[in-house]
This record gives sequence, C-alpha cells and structure tokens, in this order.
Amino acid sequence: ELRVVGEAVPFPVSTGHTHMVTFFRDRATTAQVAALEGLSNDVDTLVVATREVHWRIKGTVMDSSLKPKHWVGTGIGPCTSRNTTALRKLIAKLSP
Repeated sequence: ELRVVGEAVPFPVSTGHTHMVTFFRDRATTAQVAALEGLSNDVDTLVVATREVHWRIKGTVMDSSLKPKHWVGTGIGPCTSRNTTALRKLIAKLSP
C-alpha cells in the first residue's frame, strides 16, 4: 500500500515544487474530500486519494499558506505528512 502511494503522481511537480503526502487513519467522507480539496489555492493543490492526500506546494513547505488549523477544520482527524523524497527512501528500506 505504501509503495502504491509513493509511486502515485496525481499532478505534475516541477523543479522547485514540493510533493507531500498526508496520511489519515480513516478514509475521508464525501464532505471531507470536498473540504480538503477546497483548501487548494494558488500555491497549494490538494488531491484526495484513499486515506491520503497528495499535496503539491509551489515552492517549499514554508511557502504554503495552509496551517494545522486548516486541516483540523476539515474534520478528518489525526494525520501525518511526509515529502515524497522521504517516502521513497522509506519504501526502499522496506523493500526486500
């Protein structure tokens, strides 16, 4: 499951942009998907998959306008985010 998430490319990521994946314990409801994807703006693009959100930032995490209060406001619950570079390194370590 982690490998599938790490290989997903739901949007183009240009040089200088950051691709993060935010993992949730539970699947998002239809309302939560709308709320999460509704957080997208000129800098941040959010695409909900199954229990994760792919998050493209034009620039670095410091350039994002999204703060923890925005994520909490969607009602999705506890989450953790990793950039895809770190995620791919973890996948490589877990691979036989």
